[in-house]
Amino acid sequence: MPGQCWARRGACLTACEREEQKIFEVALQTWEDDPTSEWMTTEVCIEDYHQLFGRNTLPMNWCYEASVSDSKATFVRECYEWAQDQFEHKLNDWQCDLTLHLTFLISKILPNVGWPTDQVLFNLEDHLDELHKNDMHRVIQAVHTLPWVPKNAKGAKDKSSYYTQVSIVFLC
Repeated sequence: MPGQCWARRGACLTACEREEQKIFEVALQTWEDDPTSEWMTTEVCIEDYHQLFGRNTLPMNWCYEASVSDSKATFVRECYEWAQDQFEHKLNDWQCDLTLHLTFLISKILPNVGWPTDQVLFNLEDHLDELHKNDMHRVIQAVHTLPWVPKNAKGAKDKSSYYTQVSIVFLC
């Protein structure tokens, strides 16, 4: 058979194209199997994230320096430094692992990461006040109905900064 036909392309591949395809597939598999290979949260969709669960390196776009550069408060800087140390030396601990998974998922809804500041939030607060304290199911339902809205803040516009900042806040 002179060429291999691929249903997706609708055309037969030449020997050179088949070789290039095979090299690409091997390289991709090698990257997926290597827990130390570089990756970026902005380049991974939720459906493929499970392939990165075994990573023992932070994503390339996790940037501590950019996150603390604007912070003048000593307490904030100390928290960020503590979190950076945890991520560098205890990345495989369950706290860091859970933090990074949750942060990844939340970062995928950017820019809709804010609470509404208008009448919707006011109505929710009234509704929560009416609910019985022991009826957590109804409280959760009320929060679930709250719409997420775009947040107009510097960190919510840059996906890399947002991922880093939220992971630090969650871990602290």
